[in-house]
Amino acid sequence: MSPNNRATDQHKTSMVDQFLAIKTVRELANFLGVSHKNFTFFLYRKPAASRYKSFTIHKKNGQPRLIEAPIRPIRMMQRRLADVLIEVYRPRQAVYGFVRQRSITRNAENHCHRPWVLNFDLKDFFHSVHFGRVVAIFQGWRFNFPREVAVAIAHLCCHERRLPQVRQLLPYSLTSLVTVLTLR
Repeated sequence: MSPNNRATDQHKTSMVDQFLAIKTVRELANFLGVSHKNFTFFLYRKPAASRYKSFTIHKKNGQPRLIEAPIRPIRMMQRRLADVLIEVYRPRQAVYGFVRQRSITRNAENHCHRPWVLNFDLKDFFHSVHFGRVVAIFQGWRFNFPREVAVAIAHLCCHERRLPQVRQLLPYSLTSLVTVLTLR
């Protein structure tokens, strides 16, 4: 292993350790790189309708899909959270969706020359993951955050008390990661 790779791995480990040690909302805001005042403003005081911009795109079948894009300050906090969640999440061998260094092409290769392949889309799947479930993820499993921290993270992840359907600007969007953790 090269010295650069070791330094990167140590940085990732340090970042995960710092994240898992968070005990207060103030520490969470600091970890996300914002002041406590801005954190609470954007998640609790700014009107919910102005935290996200909604628009529609068309699915392959022509049906509209509602996309909810967070405003820039919220998106930046979500990206920082997604960065650490990617390091915390350890997918099973068979999982390819939303996993670094795995691709849909490689997943498809596993299914080539099979007589049958099932492909389906769950209707409104992201919207079915509600606020309470997100709080439970961050209070349990690997995180064990105090309730106030888990609730703050859920506010950062959710829009209108459920996971939003977001445009995949990053292949590992926060919504996707929380969904994967929900299924765990």
